[in-house]
Amino acid sequence: MKHSLQFRLIMAFTLVILLTVGAVFLMMWQTTVDQVRQFSHRVDFEIGGRINFEIGRYYSQQESWDGVQSLVVELSDQFRHRIVLTDVNGKILADSSDNSSDVQFTPDKFIKRPVTYPLESSGPGAMPALTQQPGAPLGWPPALQSPGSPGPGQSAVSQAQPSPSTGSSPTIVGYLYLTPTAQSEISLAALQFMYNEIGRYFILGAVLAVIVAILLTIIISRPILAPIKALILASQKLGRGDFSQRVKIVDKSEIGELASTFNLMAHDLQRDEQLKRDSVADIAHELRSPLTNIRGYLEAIRDDVMKADTPTVNSIYDETMLLSRLIDDLQELSLAEAGELKLYLEPEDVNSLIDQATAAVRAGAAEKGLSMATDLEAGLPTVNIDFLRIKQVMLNLLQNAIVHTPAGGSITVGAARKDDMVEISVTDTGEGIPAEELENIFERFHRVDKSRSRQTGGTGLGLTIAKSLVEAHKGEISVQSEPGKGSRFSFTVPVSE
Repeated sequence: MKHSLQFRLIMAFTLVILLTVGAVFLMMWQTTVDQVRQFSHRVDFEIGGRINFEIGRYYSQQESWDGVQSLVVELSDQFRHRIVLTDVNGKILADSSDNSSDVQFTPDKFIKRPVTYPLESSGPGAMPALTQQPGAPLGWPPALQSPGSPGPGQSAVSQAQPSPSTGSSPTIVGYLYLTPTAQSEISLAALQFMYNEIGRYFILGAVLAVIVAILLTIIISRPILAPIKALILASQKLGRGDFSQRVKIVDKSEIGELASTFNLMAHDLQRDEQLKRDSVADIAHELRSPLTNIRGYLEAIRDDVMKADTPTVNSIYDETMLLSRLIDDLQELSLAEAGELKLYLEPEDVNSLIDQATAAVRAGAAEKGLSMATDLEAGLPTVNIDFLRIKQVMLNLLQNAIVHTPAGGSITVGAARKDDMVEISVTDTGEGIPAEELENIFERFHRVDKSRSRQTGGTGLGLTIAKSLVEAHKGEISVQSEPGKGSRFSFTVPVSE
């Protein structure tokens, strides 16, 4: 089932609130249980003392345990504790349970008190001190024990002090066993107290917090979801081929960065799509022109308008050679872009490379009235290149410089080491390239002259192939240019190890 981001935020906030309220309630309940347990201990202590006193007074009056069963039952009903009375040898004298034979008596699970005779009379309500068996589930806090109490493991924590009235030490005549308050009763009492006194406020607070969380989520999520919805809508249109989609989001957060990234992606896709269309149109144009010329020559020969003489055949041959170069360049470019171009890498001398490249175009530069010079750094290392491929790059850059530099200008070829690369540059004083054209200068069939003039020759793929060849050598190619002041093309190749 699909849920919106707003719904998920509401559910997340609600879950956090409920968990927080539940954790706080649990901690408070645990604290209340501890407090109720301590209170229960004190109550058990007081009740035990009272029962002990009543049993001791009975023995003082009767000077025997005859008939004590009825008193034990009465005290058990009154204080709601099971009471077991034994003699000093552990024999059961009285048990408040209806059928003591059916209810197992385990002394370790009872609170034990000695019953003494004669009864102490040090003050109103005087009662013998508490006794606790080792391993009993509940212990009396030390603050509640009487002074002079023996440590754990002794049969009695405290013996009764000598009676001031008789001046003789009291004698233990029996032991009183009481059941402590059960842990389940303590926890239930704490839970009832929490619910009655605090629970309703927790529930009310949780409900109010959830309502506030829902309102805040709706208010906060709107400015977040609005740009996301705009991005979704624009992405859907972009996926259907509308590359003009842009989103206008003024936000400095991650949403704003996402919008900027989307706009940049849309711009690149639109640019690539336009370049692809232009590339197809340019290829069609470049193929159509020589084919049209060849067709025209052949139709003229067929119709006896022209003779198949040497000039005509040479013209047809030139057109076919142009087609052949165009097809070869396209094939070479596709191999380079697919990473399937074979390179024969060997250590080569940069000076020799530049000398051969400049020598090949020096005559053409001189014919146009251009001067050529070199600016080579001393001690250049050898480079790991395919000599013929990098020479092809050099020739392409030099020929472009000659074409776009007017008579009287100059062309300078430079080379310098940069870390583990060698940079080779071709600088001219030609017409330069407008800034808006620099971005696309290495694209297929891109011409600064939009009329696609063929007077300059070439297939329009030279710089694109040069870029692919340089990148195949793990290098980079770039251009800096200013209209009217010339251009500088440079590329890097790796130093031979």
